[in-house]
Amino acid sequence: MPKTRTTLTIEENLLRAVKIRAARMGKGESEVIEDAVRRELGFDLLDRLWARNDLAEDEALALALEAQHSSRQSDQAARLELTRRQLEVLALLAAGKSSKEIAEQLSIAVKTTENHVRNIMDKLALTSRAAVPTLASRHAGAR
Repeated sequence: MPKTRTTLTIEENLLRAVKIRAARMGKGESEVIEDAVRRELGFDLLDRLWARNDLAEDEALALALEAQHSSRQSDQAARLELTRRQLEVLALLAAGKSSKEIAEQLSIAVKTTENHVRNIMDKLALTSRAAVPTLASRHAGAR
């Protein structure tokens, strides 16, 4: 598929997360953004369907949209299921606390704190800790 140059305006925290992910993956920032957009829109799934099957374009698109919809519903359900402890850790993360500070405040091991952080980020589909304050402020503003 041909590519077109475009201008994209994104939040500072999101850009920081993109830069970190790009550096970790050895990719360009635009590649990371494109990969995320393709995943969100279901294009990766669509490409895999076309590669594996002799489906017509409209059939593959319908299957991809159905799979994407199912995936989003299960993702949203999982995101809503933070434990009480994960909510405590999330609040401290949003306040800018380090893993060590969170561990001390909650009287748990640093490794346990890091496990909670990883699980929270997975459930909330976050790519970096830098996105937590923005997410938390949006969530508080929406109440």
